[in-house]
Formats: sequence, structure tokens, C-alpha cells
Amino acid sequence: MRKVVHEAAGIADMIIFPGGFYTTKGRPSTLFESFAEQTRELITSVKHEIIVCFGIDGRATKDQVKDQIAVAIGSNGVIASARKYHPTDEEDGFIDVAPDPFIGEGKYSRMFEIAGRRAFLAVCYDSFGIRQRSLSNPDIGIIINLVHKFNPKGEGSSSEGYFAKHGFAGSSREWGCPTFGAAVFFNRTIPPRWPTGVLWNQGVKEIKYWKYSDNPLEPSQEFEIENVTEKAIVKVYHL
Repeated sequence: MRKVVHEAAGIADMIIFPGGFYTTKGRPSTLFESFAEQTRELITSVKHEIIVCFGIDGRATKDQVKDQIAVAIGSNGVIASARKYHPTDEEDGFIDVAPDPFIGEGKYSRMFEIAGRRAFLAVCYDSFGIRQRSLSNPDIGIIINLVHKFNPKGEGSSSEGYFAKHGFAGSSREWGCPTFGAAVFFNRTIPPRWPTGVLWNQGVKEIKYWKYSDNPLEPSQEFEIENVTEKAIVKVYHL
């Protein structure tokens, strides 16, 4: 996070990191303020106003987590936070979900303002829920989708193309605004064409027929940041 924020400072108004960027053994609330303060200090150190979004997973078992939280932080601290509201079939009945798609977490709202647009925090499968629940758009101009990870091909949770189509493009179509997201590609290379920003402009076309080439959003620049164990590909979009 530190390297990405320092590289993107002065270029971007907001940086999106994946869901579950941090994991806690207990409830996320036990370390929430610590994560927030460390991130706030990082933002102030770069001397450029920027909003950093990331996910916190809590009460994890081997295969699932009970808490999936998204948070947006600026130079003054927490701006918004939200809990996952739309679980997958495997998660349903196990995780603690938000009681309402538009409610925030604790004292914070799910929505916040950035660059004259209202942003909506979605945790992973929440982007599917926008279309599957036919949710009305509460004046949202940007959907921020914190995706967890895509496993190696042939394993479960490995279809990044399906997620881009039904999560990113599907939510963009439903609300008529761009969807931006980030994810971890676990033990596999990052597909160069996988879109981190999608805007639906295909009219009444069925979502199942949408292709990457239908997406009008293209990053204005792209760069890589690498350390011993990980590599991040950062794509910058201008709206």
C-alpha cells in the first residue's frame, strides 16, 4: 500500500485496494481504528489529498470469513465504511451481512463524495446484488467494488471474466455509472486485459453477451509496483 500510494500521489484522487486487504482473527472493529490511523498517516505523508479504499475481513476460518468490510479513508480519517450485504450461495447463512444494501457500518455511511460524484462501497459480490436485487440508484456516480481474489484456473472462484461481466458491467448497466474494482490474482499471473474500470454503453444488450472490447473505459496510464513476494498493476482512469 505504501509504495502504491506514494507512486499514485498527485496522479489519482482515489486508490482502490482489494477486499480482505487486511484480515483480523476477531471482529474487524478490534483493529479498525489502528488500520485507519496508519492509512491516514500514510496519506498525509505524501502531501496530496487522496482517498484510499480497502477491505477488512474478520473472524476467518480456513475457507470463509464472517465479516467482510469496506472502508474509505482520507487525510482526516475514515470517510465511509460498509459491510457486505449480498453474500454468495456458499456464504449465505454463515457471514454477518448488512441489514440493508444502503446502510453503512457503525457510525459511517456507505456512500461518500469524491470529485463531484457520489461513490458507493461494494464488497466483492455486492456488485452482483445491485442488478440481482434491482436496486434503485440513490444518485450514485461511481461504484467501488473491493473484490477478494481469483484463484488459479480450474479451481473455485477463478473466473475473473465472469466477474467483470456480471459484477462490473452488470452493476454499471443497472445504475448507469462506471464501476471500478481491484482484486488479488492468487498464484497466477494478472490477465493484461482484465478491466479494473467498466462503463456500460451497450444499451439493451444482454449482459451475457458483453465482451471486454465493449468497454469504453481505458486507463490513461498504467504502472507496476513489485516487491519480493507480490506485484501490483495499477491502472489510472480519468472521468
